[in-house]
Amino acid sequence: MIFSIYIEQKIFFVNVRVGVIYMKFIIWGAGVLGRQCLNGIRYQGKENIEICAFIDNNPSLIGTTIADIPILEPKSVEFISFDKVIICSQFSYEHIKRQLIEDLKISEEKILCFLMDPLPIRIDVDADNTYLGMLGEFGAEMIAWIPYLSFLKSRGLKLKTFSRKGSSVYYENISDEHIEVENRYFASTGYGYLKNAEELKKDIGLPIFCPCKELRGFKILINGIEWEIRNFHSEYKTSHLLKPSFPKQEILHIKKRAENYKGIVTINNKSYQNTHIGKVRNHLTKEEVELLFSFLTKNDYYVVYNDFSETFKEAYDNVFDSYLPPKHFARDNPSVLFLSDYSDGTEDKWDRMQLECWQNSDFVIQHPGGAAAVVELLGIRKFNFMQKGEYQDDLFLSKLYGGQSDTFYEIRHMIAYIEKEMREGRL
Repeated sequence: MIFSIYIEQKIFFVNVRVGVIYMKFIIWGAGVLGRQCLNGIRYQGKENIEICAFIDNNPSLIGTTIADIPILEPKSVEFISFDKVIICSQFSYEHIKRQLIEDLKISEEKILCFLMDPLPIRIDVDADNTYLGMLGEFGAEMIAWIPYLSFLKSRGLKLKTFSRKGSSVYYENISDEHIEVENRYFASTGYGYLKNAEELKKDIGLPIFCPCKELRGFKILINGIEWEIRNFHSEYKTSHLLKPSFPKQEILHIKKRAENYKGIVTINNKSYQNTHIGKVRNHLTKEEVELLFSFLTKNDYYVVYNDFSETFKEAYDNVFDSYLPPKHFARDNPSVLFLSDYSDGTEDKWDRMQLECWQNSDFVIQHPGGAAAVVELLGIRKFNFMQKGEYQDDLFLSKLYGGQSDTFYEIRHMIAYIEKEMREGRL
């Protein structure tokens, strides 16, 4: 078997094969997270565990079923024999936990949270026979997955990997064999989904493994080395992470272009994801970009404007309507390079050009997101623009990988701060 799944009892692992029910679980929460938890538990070994019931506080759900498992009212837990109850609620966890302990007299030792606690299920993966990948967003892959694979590589493992189109440049120093698959298998947020993993496995005919959303709470070990990250927007253990080394790129010859300047600055502009779901205005307007152009070039910096929108617009189903494509800007400033002008329409060249610009930048102006994650891994100083929303991992990751990060809600405040850093000799 490529995957072996075991059930952890208290503090040790029961090393037995699939075929017998070892633990009885109750899933509290019949919503999206509850269904994800069920799918994860049933992945590669549903006979190992009995799901006794779903419990939910919503009276309209009581008496219905999910996958033939009944949804019961809270007081039913008093009459069910079970080993663990798994709370599947992102925002009501503390309330449900108090309800279990105070109202229903359930021991705290029996209570787990799907998003926060390691569930007593272990998945062992053999890297020799498995292609390893992540089917979630690009930022999650960079923050949570690439450093883990880099650590595995440092332990002498030979790795076979897969990822999206254009990903090869990020795996060249990590993987012994890397394949690129179609972008349609990848989710736009988080770690991706088991259904996509199963579809990909069927389509390419190769054994694969990826830590999908449904498996977040499980103990996942690749050749005995645990993947410890469940929430990549918070601080986490770092014992199995290693700063990756990406190959140097020389496509645009940025250093030569900027040899008569004080330095190089890359501006990353992107907006399609968070803007469209109403959480974050994390893109720069035309006026803001032009203000940055003027400020940076007057201070003798060579500027790279990196806007993802126009280059791959057709690939993303018109989600870029709110962008200001590079063609809207004048090309009469010799101190500004528009990255999209050098694209050949392939993800491979685009990713290599981006990496070259970041590798040679004195600092980067950007927004939290996938591109920001690469800059963090490179340990480069960065200035973030974000008018709404908060990513707790930003300062932590910058410190972890040797960089420095500052976040601003107004471009004029960012410019004033950068000007001060220049004046005091820190830039």
